Amino acid sequence: MIHTGVIVKSTMGADNLPTYSLNNANLDSVFSGGDVQRRLSYFYVQLLIKYRFKSNFYAEASPQFGLFYKAFDEFSNNVDDNELTYSKDVRKRYHTLVAGITVGLGYRLFKGNGMNLGIRYYHGLVDVNASSSGENMVNRTLYFTIGIPIGVKKGQEKNGE
Repeated sequence: MIHTGVIVKSTMGADNLPTYSLNNANLDSVFSGGDVQRRLSYFYVQLLIKYRFKSNFYAEASPQFGLFYKAFDEFSNNVDDNELTYSKDVRKRYHTLVAGITVGLGYRLFKGNGMNLGIRYYHGLVDVNASSSGENMVNRTLYFTIGIPIGVKKGQEKNGE
């Protein structure tokens, strides 16, 4: 079977990155020795091809396309027992459109169109870094999914099932 999926808010990124210069001597001295968390936000669309086995397990695969809409680096450091943070917008460093492949496995809890639990892995194929220098960076994510059918019973009643 084929079905679509939309991930409205998917946040990628990295934790515990080393600090870098903010081109401000005061900020550089405050956050020296701290760390940086990078957050990249995407809107993803999938066109999943799903194969359901008779045992209620299923496998799925899909191309996945993403639209990048927000990115920031959050600097943090503990100074005199106070947690200080500073956010820097870094959107211009990243490409607006990305693409990759999603594969997954799942289990349908009840026969027919019941709830299902699954796990999906996304591996990006497009370098997200807009800069031509440096290493290639791709997004990779592990998703845990829960599918809850909505309106299935009414649809079955309407079709006389």
